[in-house]
Amino acid sequence: MKQTAEPFSDPLIDEVRERRRRLVRDHGGLSGWVAHLRREQEKHPEKLLPREAAR
Repeated sequence: MKQTAEPFSDPLIDEVRERRRRLVRDHGGLSGWVAHLRREQEKHPEKLLPREAAR
């Protein structure tokens, strides 16, 4: 099995990674976080771009 290199370390990147880990943990895993994001999208449909515009 191939070993991966140590991830790039930068204070800003490290903070983003830590926040992502906390969000996933606080919502019971990745699927819980995705479900939370979808609920938030449903609350604020006016803030979403149409699919065509997102490409």
